[in-house]
Amino acid sequence: MRVLDGRSFVYGAIFLGSLAFAATCAVMVDPKPAGSTSGARPVSGPAAIAPSAIRIAEYMPAELRTRVEKLKKDVASTPSEPASVDARALVLFEWVNAYSLTKRPVPVQLPPTVTNVTAPGVASAALCKQIDDYVRELTLYEEQPDALGALATSTTGPFAPASMQSITLTYTVGAKAIETGGGLVLARHTMSNQGAYQTADPAGANYVSAKTSNARVRFGTSSIPLMGPFGGIYSPVGALFFTVESGRLDPGDVVTITIGDRSSGSPGFKVQTFGNDGLRMPVYVVFGAGGAITSLPDFLYRVTGGPVARVVGFAPSIAAVGEAVPVSVRGEDIWMNRAVGPQPAYDVLVNGEKRGRIAAGDQAITIFNDLKFDAPGVYRVSFRSDDGRIVGVANPVWVREGDHPGIYWGETHAHSAFAEGQGSIDFFYRFGREDARLDFLGMSEHDVWMDDHEWEQLREAVVRHDRPGEFITYLAYEWTAPTQFGGHHNVFFRTHEGRKRTPRQTFPTLTSLYSGLRAGNDPKDVLVIPHAHATGEYRVSDAGLEPIVEISSLHGTFEWFGEAYLGQGHEVGFIAASDDHLSHPGYAAPYARDGLSNKSGLAAVVAPEKSRDALFDAMKSRSTYATNGARIILDYDVAGGSFGQRVAMTDKREVNLRSIGTGPIESVTIIKNGREVYAKDYLIDTQAKSDQIAVTFASDTDPSIRDNARGWRRWTGKLTVKGATLEGFSTPWRPNVLLDRIERSPSDSNTLEISVATRGDAKSINLDLDRIRPGTTVELDLQPVNETGTPAVTTQFHAYPAMKVSLPLSKMKSGAYATTTPGPVMPDRISVRAIRTDVPMEQTVKWTDPEPGKPDDYYYARVVQTDGGMAWTSPVWVGGFSRQTQ
Repeated sequence: MRVLDGRSFVYGAIFLGSLAFAATCAVMVDPKPAGSTSGARPVSGPAAIAPSAIRIAEYMPAELRTRVEKLKKDVASTPSEPASVDARALVLFEWVNAYSLTKRPVPVQLPPTVTNVTAPGVASAALCKQIDDYVRELTLYEEQPDALGALATSTTGPFAPASMQSITLTYTVGAKAIETGGGLVLARHTMSNQGAYQTADPAGANYVSAKTSNARVRFGTSSIPLMGPFGGIYSPVGALFFTVESGRLDPGDVVTITIGDRSSGSPGFKVQTFGNDGLRMPVYVVFGAGGAITSLPDFLYRVTGGPVARVVGFAPSIAAVGEAVPVSVRGEDIWMNRAVGPQPAYDVLVNGEKRGRIAAGDQAITIFNDLKFDAPGVYRVSFRSDDGRIVGVANPVWVREGDHPGIYWGETHAHSAFAEGQGSIDFFYRFGREDARLDFLGMSEHDVWMDDHEWEQLREAVVRHDRPGEFITYLAYEWTAPTQFGGHHNVFFRTHEGRKRTPRQTFPTLTSLYSGLRAGNDPKDVLVIPHAHATGEYRVSDAGLEPIVEISSLHGTFEWFGEAYLGQGHEVGFIAASDDHLSHPGYAAPYARDGLSNKSGLAAVVAPEKSRDALFDAMKSRSTYATNGARIILDYDVAGGSFGQRVAMTDKREVNLRSIGTGPIESVTIIKNGREVYAKDYLIDTQAKSDQIAVTFASDTDPSIRDNARGWRRWTGKLTVKGATLEGFSTPWRPNVLLDRIERSPSDSNTLEISVATRGDAKSINLDLDRIRPGTTVELDLQPVNETGTPAVTTQFHAYPAMKVSLPLSKMKSGAYATTTPGPVMPDRISVRAIRTDVPMEQTVKWTDPEPGKPDDYYYARVVQTDGGMAWTSPVWVGGFSRQTQ
């Protein structure tokens, strides 16, 4: 396998390398849909896209044109070298941004390549060549716009998730012929779980064929290793290459690629399970042997939802007595897409009593407006179809008397197809408002892929989707640096007017980001939120810009990351976000890969009202808490101070926590200055008399050194009960239907075949045992496994050997027994507990610290539910003085 034209590059903490996916301006296409990514514009329908030789009018200032023309001549005469490439790259960056404002496509990987050149250090020879190649490519766009041809497709959907389809792509060769050794490349999106293309078995699934109108041309097939959005994230993934083995494709020749060719018995091509309005299926042209790969217009296919399988509700967390409480009721398929097709009627129940009814229909989302509560208390709304097959619940509603702040739910870290994700920006915001029922939302797209036109699209979308008092949208982006230069940070602006991004290309280090943001904005209007996956540099923080840190996302849970900031003396609160890449902000499904497999994180903001300023000010003042997606209600007080506050010095530190869960609450823990000082397990049967046994797997994410977080640990193997009968088993958490596996062995009814993953959390398998005896044990036979899901640039690689673990129930003291498993950094944990079945969904803790107090002591709480839901309060500080400044 080979990488065409050597355009590999290092992209910080996300990618080890990529091909330069160049786009073309030689085609006329439908207007670029809002939120579509830079690069070749998408094929939005079955009509052919006609080539055009129309040159664009002058689109840049004269001064920039002078520098661009000099750049062209310099590159033509003298290849770039490490000493000269930085200056050339910056001119190229200005050029491509100006070009993008013509609303024509630009090379997708050009902005990240500039980023890698301008990053601290010496640019490699490969990077120098990439910059020169992009100069030539933009020159081609300007001077030979008819070089490429036209692409058409038979259909773009919408398709049912995981359905089998047959899709025909037709490419007409443009003015530039495709010589022997060239051809067409069909790639796949790295975030898609669609079928894998194959050309070996015409009767098998996902068979792809290619043919041409030119009888003198013969195609062969090979694989080209790609990295990046249309290849692999951490290692190369092969893309299908239809190579011209003999002959030449001349202008006007037609190539037909059929994805899921059914002519020889194939059932077709399996589309992905994630629903959105735009999955990119890139097609590239290579004009000759060893030549560069250049994008054709993207083919986008759309996936809807499947039949209704579940129902879920979203309601305000806090309401006043007598206030109308709207509840959004959403039918969803097994993949958490909005369901499509007939929707059943539902009874609406409050605390188990029927309060209304939703009629059957064809709309998956219904707003039920018939609820108000005349007395204070906690109310739980549930839904039940007439046949009892589909049941679900909404988050709890705490009805209070008097004037109280609200709890508002939002998303501060999620992506669309602007970078390596999927879906349009309009779909993104609609999903957040309609499907996830968020109170606020900002799309924090990666700056390293962004051009000026995309930034304008983001600004326009914020205005278009903002609903004052109902749904608040914020302008945002993600400053995307590898850990050694500062790590990933999401940047939010209070308002959109006049805001300019401070991009990584020209602000390559974390301190330059801070200074750049301060130079162009009032600090009170800017919010910076680091996250742990590509770890933020917790030794450095700007107190006026960075009041909160993200500690949970689809990547896992990273409480250690928040502790790392606190341990450095930074005064930060906690927040969580999804880091979803499928345009499903605020209610994201775990992906079918060990990377984005956690529950979706969610930000809780405690504010006096739902307004732009109130929510932004609350985040700036750390009046927040974090959850891994569960809308758990927390009421928190330490010595008279609540979320993120600092109170006066006192020796009496009484901690009060009320937690109202979305499920039974398993445990509550209070952390003081980085250590657990109070912990209560409500699930455990301390008398060890229960026949219900929970086997729990847990792994930490603390890397123990300054590095990216530890990755996913997959627990795969066999669980066998000896000395008792395994009557049944269950999981209190919802398994990922595409990834987790727990099933009874066909050869031994007392054995389960298991495969579950943890990253900073715990997962339990509940066993229903009969005839437990003193010698009863749970035996685990675990396979060797490597940690996965970490960014590529790390100093550690973690591998776990095969192991056998014995868990004797006789060793359970006060109902529990735990053992550690060997690990390269720190031991992980497997435990067995006798468990209760009557665990309440609300808990109140009142605890007084018995230790002498010191100034700057901080306290926060962690709440864990039996279903895996988690929440963390922001800390409260006692005594000392604040480092928070503007």
